[in-house]
Amino acid sequence: VVDNQGSVYIQLDKLYKLNNSLDEVLFAFDLIPYGNSGSVGSSLTLSEDQTSLYFTTRDGTVLNLATDYQEAGCIRDYYCDSTPKHHPIIFVHGLGGKDTDWLEGNKAGMRDLILEEYRQDDPEFPDSWAYAYHYGYDNNGNYNYQGDIRQIAKGLQEDVARLAKESLDAGGDGQVDIVGFSLGGQIIREYLAQMVRSMETEEDDRPHHIANAIIIASPNKGSSYLEIKKSLGDIPNSIISIVGDAVLYATNDNNQPIAVNSTAMEQIRANSSFMKRVESRYATDLNYYTLYGDINVTQKMDLFGVSLGGKLSVGDGLVEADSGKNIPGITPNKQIPFGDQLTVEAKIKIKDTYADVEISQPNVLTADRFIHKVFIEQPEVSQKVLEILQGV
Repeated sequence: VVDNQGSVYIQLDKLYKLNNSLDEVLFAFDLIPYGNSGSVGSSLTLSEDQTSLYFTTRDGTVLNLATDYQEAGCIRDYYCDSTPKHHPIIFVHGLGGKDTDWLEGNKAGMRDLILEEYRQDDPEFPDSWAYAYHYGYDNNGNYNYQGDIRQIAKGLQEDVARLAKESLDAGGDGQVDIVGFSLGGQIIREYLAQMVRSMETEEDDRPHHIANAIIIASPNKGSSYLEIKKSLGDIPNSIISIVGDAVLYATNDNNQPIAVNSTAMEQIRANSSFMKRVESRYATDLNYYTLYGDINVTQKMDLFGVSLGGKLSVGDGLVEADSGKNIPGITPNKQIPFGDQLTVEAKIKIKDTYADVEISQPNVLTADRFIHKVFIEQPEVSQKVLEILQGV
């Protein structure tokens, strides 16, 4: 194995660091330098006095690989004298977001909390194991924050496998936890669908390495503002306006414009071909958790001294509660709602020639902390994610 400093290591009964140059080792091993490791089997031997290392080439030539090698210590920066107590985590942002949101942006609070708590009992837990997933770039070289979910999810395969191997090499169980916000939840579902070749048998499935999938404020049944608006029926236009404002606000994360006809927007519409696909193919050998908004708006109307009213759930203003709560085909281990009660009051006074209407309504964008865009920023949500990861 070659480390990032160019030093060469050989694993026998112990780990040895060679003083030979990389070129000398590659020549001796008859390797092409496309990778950084090779299997040598019994061709590598250590002299009885443990001062020389010999390698037998394919033509039978015996080479003294090193006469002054040194026994090496741990080549990792972590878990040399201990083993991990927690899984690596991958954080997947949503539509219009960026991977750096988890590092220094509006989602950093959750990641920071988890790292702080993990290091209470596992001080060596590496920063790189709280990994913020990068969507990649589109054909024009732009960050692919609203591209094809199927393509975005393919990139997860390499990152999940890498972290799983790092965990296993450090003495962990080779499992990874994954947290997805909004569109990120559907990217997780698509990744898992890609690992499942058939729902009839697990024989041909590829290992997904996921222990816990935490899906936050994500449209598991699709989302459609037009359907929400239609479902409001005879609710006053004031409430329709509130929900409409919330949707527009929620689809402009980090001030990056969202195209209504973007591939991702089309895919997360209710009953889209994409949603039907992930509903029909899914992994079952892991734990699922859904955290979702369930904001209830109460309408109160005073007409001729008679109080009228009703209640309406608007989810988080973008994702309906049912869509955020339930995953088709899956029974999540936990389904956790978040939301405050909002009230819209209307007083109608009949005058001689007109009706005077006074409406007292909250600004749903600031009155409720669990509107879609800011849902992920709330301390209660971060705390609940931490508890799930810790098995509380």
